[in-house]
Amino acid sequence: MKAVVLNGFHAGDPLRELLQENVETVLRDAGWDIKLFMLSEMTIRPCQGDFQCWIKTPGKCMYRDTHAVMQAMIQSQMVFMLTPVTFGGYSSELKKMVDHFIPYILPFFTSIDGETHHAQRYAQHFHLRAIGVMDKPDAHEKNIFQRLVARNAINVAAQSIATEVLLRKDVRERAAHGVQALLPEKVM
Repeated sequence: MKAVVLNGFHAGDPLRELLQENVETVLRDAGWDIKLFMLSEMTIRPCQGDFQCWIKTPGKCMYRDTHAVMQAMIQSQMVFMLTPVTFGGYSSELKKMVDHFIPYILPFFTSIDGETHHAQRYAQHFHLRAIGVMDKPDAHEKNIFQRLVARNAINVAAQSIATEVLLRKDVRERAAHGVQALLPEKVM
């Protein structure tokens, strides 16, 4: 089983490595083969919104910044996102990568639960998991984060979705348990 880990923590954040180590340990112990992307160490240009990934280079961004990530996602059964929660959203590092998920879908539309969404480019779909870290408890911000991940999961037709929101002060004690709780029960 293959998993992609998108670490959206900024360089210098003390939780970046701590959370990463917990995720790697739990996933490896559960038998997952992990492909890690430390997004702050990559050059990821902002999406240009020109839809060339649909027209000129179908399925691939014109910029090669994210090709390795997208290739790994296509071949994986799970994508695991790690991010500090900022106003209910992703870190800027993870947001840039999520914007580049657009080549994963087709420019054609379909109906999903009565809503209009893009049709899927690939037959295999991964489980989407996310761990968000907040500085202090905020139910509204937590709800926004969970809804954001859920909406992104619809866009990529994730097989399943699960999120965990931890407080920064609790990450050291709760990270491994949080990761364990997110593992899918059954993986095809």
